[in-house]
Amino acid sequence: MRAFWASAPAGYRRLTGWLVLFALFNSSDVFLLLRVREAGLGDTWALGGYVLYNLVFALAAYPAGRASDRWGRRPVLAGGLVLFALAYGGFAFARTPVAFGGLFVLYGLYAALTEGVAKAWLSDYLPDAVRGRGLGLFASASSLAALAASALTGVLWSTTGPALPFALAAGAALVTAAALAHSPRAAHPGSHVPG
Repeated sequence: MRAFWASAPAGYRRLTGWLVLFALFNSSDVFLLLRVREAGLGDTWALGGYVLYNLVFALAAYPAGRASDRWGRRPVLAGGLVLFALAYGGFAFARTPVAFGGLFVLYGLYAALTEGVAKAWLSDYLPDAVRGRGLGLFASASSLAALAASALTGVLWSTTGPALPFALAAGAALVTAAALAHSPRAAHPGSHVPG
């Protein structure tokens, strides 16, 4: 793994680094459901919001991928991270079912604009011979980072309340969006799609 990382294209390493850094603040979706319940709404509202998120994600994922093919990975992924920041900033203070519903819609759009697009952008940097390895390393690193993020969120939530961890996640998303907006385009020989 160390040898692969050392020889991987610089763009891949840069993008992976920023996405994993963001993942260190992006805790489990369970905290979104806990936030709805903490605001005084019941399990039905929490689960309904999560169903809404998944529906929006499912409907928007294909158009988001198509947009990234047409206009490039950077603006789509950065835009998704901005939506994440808006959603998480809103989750810190929302109280009503309507507010939470709107935030779950934003969160679904964030997921649609980032999940597949991030992997596509990483793939754009990687030659065919190591593409699976590169995506596997990214999945491992981001999963470990998400585990750490959930632990951090749990500690902060129990000591300060939900506002601080949600605000930190929103801030991390904005910093990552700004960094990725200035990332270079993929340029390996197999790439025909602008970054």
